[in-house]
Amino acid sequence: MRATRSLWGRRDFLLLWSAQSVNLLGTHVSLIAVPLLALSVGATPFQVSLVAAAGHVPYLLAALPAGAVVDRCRRRPIMLTAGLLQGLALSTVPIAGAFGALTFSHLLAAAFTVALLGVFFDTAYGSYLPSLVPRERLADANGKLGASDGFAYVAGQSAAGALVAWIGAAWTVGVDAVSYLLAAGFLGAIRHREPPPAAGRPPGRARERAAGFRAEIAEGLRVVFRHRLLRPLFLADAFVNAGIAASWSIWVVHVVEELRWPAYVVGLSQGLSALGVIAGGFDLGGLGRRFGMPAVLLAAAPFYVLDLLPTLLVGPGVGGQVVVTAGYLVALFGEFTYVGASRTLRQLLCPPRLLGRVTSISRWVAQGPRPFVAVAFGGIATAFGTRTALVLAAVLFAVPFAILVTSPIRLLRDVPGPEPEPGSGPRPGAGPGAAGGPAARGGTGAASEAK
Repeated sequence: MRATRSLWGRRDFLLLWSAQSVNLLGTHVSLIAVPLLALSVGATPFQVSLVAAAGHVPYLLAALPAGAVVDRCRRRPIMLTAGLLQGLALSTVPIAGAFGALTFSHLLAAAFTVALLGVFFDTAYGSYLPSLVPRERLADANGKLGASDGFAYVAGQSAAGALVAWIGAAWTVGVDAVSYLLAAGFLGAIRHREPPPAAGRPPGRARERAAGFRAEIAEGLRVVFRHRLLRPLFLADAFVNAGIAASWSIWVVHVVEELRWPAYVVGLSQGLSALGVIAGGFDLGGLGRRFGMPAVLLAAAPFYVLDLLPTLLVGPGVGGQVVVTAGYLVALFGEFTYVGASRTLRQLLCPPRLLGRVTSISRWVAQGPRPFVAVAFGGIATAFGTRTALVLAAVLFAVPFAILVTSPIRLLRDVPGPEPEPGSGPRPGAGPGAAGGPAARGGTGAASEAK
């Protein structure tokens, strides 16, 4: 039967998976190449950190509006347009470098532009998948996409150093630009045609349309924070991402300065540990079918604490390096199982017409606060030491499990469909099709909120 056919046999999913894999491979190459390129044009360490921040600030500024835009439009054209523009924006970097005209300001502007377009791409991407695969295959699809992220991490960051040494940092960034264009080609080959969105561009004057736009954003926020299952899920995700922002750069400083790891050991540990990412997405669907996706989510949440625990317990030396790497590998297996389970639950619980806004709120919660949390924990590490900062980050990582285990999610075995939206049923005496009218499909008032 078509519904049970392997996802690898579905041409359109394979194209989407290929687009994401190529895109992520280029992105992980740039994560190494861009800071090196910034240093090569005379940037200070503070300016290098500004380039990193440019990758997160657009989520804080544009994620919520992006969700409303995505819910008004078909998702694949948004991904195609954003991907092509990202490739073009990034291609200006190696071209300017070839003519000796590349400046730090140019690099910063390119990084911000690519990240801003990425907000729209990511929101549309997260909302598009449920229309492409059957509901019962969503966990499998998210697992496979998560595994490709792990592969891209290992391959991209491993190849980045060699590429920079071979062709230079500017042309290595050009490899990322090509990856965006290739990904757009894969997306363009997808044959699946989306149905029209439930609510397109509203009629009326510009001021009225702007008011409707703000109301749609507010509706998405109300749905998330009033929904008995989405609310704890989003709160848990917020603390997960706060822990990641708090711990990552501090962890590197701690193992180098306190545990006296050479730089090559840091890279080797990260590369080997990333194999856990691939394993974490390998059989997410099977775990969900055997134990239930809510149980998988609850079981995976404590793995975030394991991310930091070995680092806090070991001392300098090869033995400590082995223990930390092994612990981090196991932690990443659990963490990416959690990520896939959380994304699957969000897609299954959310009404389809609100999926763009709910996805954008997820991005806003996850990415927006990261620069501020990172700066705050940098201050804690400076004032009280890296160990204290990592202990506090581990406390942040423990909060998601506490939220989930005290929420209604712990009582679920199977995932329910989207909760009925009040006011969406037919009114007494209404004619056929009344339930599918504008108020049921695209209304923005209180009657269309999920409780």
